[in-house]
Amino acid sequence: MTMNQIFSQALRELNRPNDNLSIAKWQEQFLRFANEAIVDIAASYRLWRKETARLQDNRLNTDNLSYACVKVLTLERDGVRIPFYYGTNSDELRTKNVPDGELTITYRYMPPTVTTVLQSPELPACLHPLIVTFIVARERIQLDSAARSGSKVNLDLYETMKKRLRVSVATPDDQSIYGI
Repeated sequence: MTMNQIFSQALRELNRPNDNLSIAKWQEQFLRFANEAIVDIAASYRLWRKETARLQDNRLNTDNLSYACVKVLTLERDGVRIPFYYGTNSDELRTKNVPDGELTITYRYMPPTVTTVLQSPELPACLHPLIVTFIVARERIQLDSAARSGSKVNLDLYETMKKRLRVSVATPDDQSIYGI
């Protein structure tokens, strides 16, 4: 779903017009709410990916990865895990006595923020309805006391959806200390 579709659905659930003019009116506020939801959902879903990175002088900079790195889970070369530790900066990984070259890094990441209604959040599509629910809840919090009770229902629904989501997520083994 694009943000335009997400906002349209949220406006429908709020019993408001959901035409392009209405979406434009609510765009700035809904983008803030959507980005809050994306950060919260990404943290709950524990998004992870594997990609190739270059080790140079036993150092790897996570700023060079495709997405903002939240936590490194593993470093591997040819299917063999490589022990690592964080350097002086949180974006620097260090290894000991590992030859320079390509490695596979598995890491948790945070998707980029959305800035326009034409973008789609970089979350699996099955998670997009959670954004709608969150936007509706946040908008209702700001309304009168009767609407606030509806907000509680939406927030409870959102939290329930997230709990179910946590149970069904498979992540790489991240229990080891220092990636060993």
